[in-house]
Amino acid sequence: MIETSDVLQQVFPNECMAVGPAVVDRIAQGQPMTAPAEGRRMDLTLLMQLLSGAVSFINGVIVLWKHVKAAKGRKPSKQELLDAVRENPPTAGGLTQAQQDEIIETVAQKAD
Repeated sequence: MIETSDVLQQVFPNECMAVGPAVVDRIAQGQPMTAPAEGRRMDLTLLMQLLSGAVSFINGVIVLWKHVKAAKGRKPSKQELLDAVRENPPTAGGLTQAQQDEIIETVAQKAD
């Protein structure tokens, strides 16, 4: 099964590296954000907010993927997933359209 943290790390590798794996795991699990282990001389609040918004979108796309899979009885195609996201868009949390598209493509490729 696809994990939210896997999608985060594939779509936002630099941002995840900046805040550190422990913070990425906490954000992916929906836990409160804490100070990152890396980047202590920089304010990483905006990166952590971006990743938190991405988690909401990723989780929404995964839920839609599961719904389409259950309805069709098979793994949905990328286009079927795109159509489902267009019909019931998850909260994008400030993500650009390109970031949303990359997340959708990543979920479509990684999901079993």
